[in-house]
Amino acid sequence: MTSMKDNGIKIINNTASNSNYIVVAGGAGFVGRYFVNYLLNNYPNKKIIIVTRNLSKKMFFREDRVEFVTGFDKLKIQDCDIYNFVYTNSTSFHFGPQMAKSYIDQLTGALDTGYKGTIFHISSIAVYNSVNNPDYKNPGKLSGIKKNDPYSYTKAITENYLLKKAAAKNAAVKVLRIGNVIGPGSIWIKILVKRLQLGLPITADSAHPSNTTYVSNLAYVLDKLAASSDSRIFYNVCEFGNISWEQWTAPLAKLLDETPVKWSADDLNGLKYGVKEDLKFLKGKVYNAVVPNVMKLAALNTRILKLLSKRDLDKSRAQAKQRVRNTAAQPYLDVQEYKMAGIYLEDKTMGTEGLSEDIAGELPCTFEEVVAVIERYIKYNID
Repeated sequence: MTSMKDNGIKIINNTASNSNYIVVAGGAGFVGRYFVNYLLNNYPNKKIIIVTRNLSKKMFFREDRVEFVTGFDKLKIQDCDIYNFVYTNSTSFHFGPQMAKSYIDQLTGALDTGYKGTIFHISSIAVYNSVNNPDYKNPGKLSGIKKNDPYSYTKAITENYLLKKAAAKNAAVKVLRIGNVIGPGSIWIKILVKRLQLGLPITADSAHPSNTTYVSNLAYVLDKLAASSDSRIFYNVCEFGNISWEQWTAPLAKLLDETPVKWSADDLNGLKYGVKEDLKFLKGKVYNAVVPNVMKLAALNTRILKLLSKRDLDKSRAQAKQRVRNTAAQPYLDVQEYKMAGIYLEDKTMGTEGLSEDIAGELPCTFEEVVAVIERYIKYNID
C-alpha cells in the first residue's frame, strides 16, 4: 500500500496489505519501457512507480497502474523491489563519478529503516570481462578497470558505490551487466541501418562478437532473478555474446538491398576522429541552445528576432544539405562513431556468467526470432 506524508513524500509499504508495488528508475527510457510493459502484461496486479525527470514521458503509459515521480526524494520505501535503469554517465572522469554518486545517494536515501526488497542495478559488460569481485575498499583502484575510458570507469564506480551504500542499510543488491542492447528502436539498430544506407564501413574483415542482448530477454531475466533465491550479486546478461556484427548486419543489408562496407583495417590504427568537425558541431549546439533563450527576451527588437530566426533556419538547411553531400567522402569519424568503431572491432566475447542454467537456457527469444522482429521494425517503423 502507499500513503502520503504531510510533506508530500510517498510511503511505499508492501508488507501491510501484501500489495505489489515496484519502483522502476528510468522506466521511461528505452530499456526501462520494455521492462515496465513486461510487468504490465505479465502481472495484472502489480503497480509500478516510475522515477523519471521527464514527466512528458507519461505518454508512453496510459495505465492506472503506473505512477510517476520526479525523483527518489519523493519516496520513502519500506519494502518492494527497485529496478535501476538510470544512466548517469559523463564523458568526464571527474563529473561522471560525481553525478553517479549523487544519484546513488538519492536512491539509497529513499530506503526506510528495515528495507526488505532488492535493488536490481543495470550496469554494463564494459566494466569487466567476466563476473569478478571488484575492490570495494579502493573505489579509485577497481580491479580490472583502467582509468582510460570514462564510460566503463563511471559504470564501475557506480556499482562500487551502490554496493557500499546499500550494505550500510543491509539492502540486497543484484548487479546485471548487460551487453549492447538490441531491439526495435535501439541505437545499435539505427546506427547499423544508417551506415548501411550511407555506404559507410560497418564490419571488420573478420567476425567480431557483437556482445548483444535483446530487451525482452533482459526483462525475462530480471523477472526470474526476482523470484529466485540466488544469493549471487553479479550477473552477465549477454546471451548473444558470440553473435558477430556481421550476423546482425547481413539480414538487414539484404532487407535494405545494400552491400555492407568493411573497415579497411582490423583495428583502430587507421581510424581517426575529426576534432575540428566535433568542435564545429559543439559550436552549433551552443548556438542552438542560446538562440531560444535570446528569443524569450520581450525587450528585444522584433527585427532582430526575425533575423535570428531566418539565420538559424537558413544555416540549418545549408548544413543539412552539405552533410548529405559530404557524408560518403568524409575520411574522419565523429567521436560517437569512433567509439562505436572500437566496439565493432573489439574481440572479447561475453556471455551469461552468473545466470543459472534454468534461466540462461530458457530465454524466450532466439537469434532468429530477434532478427525477424527487427526486420519488421525496419520495414514498417524505422524513423
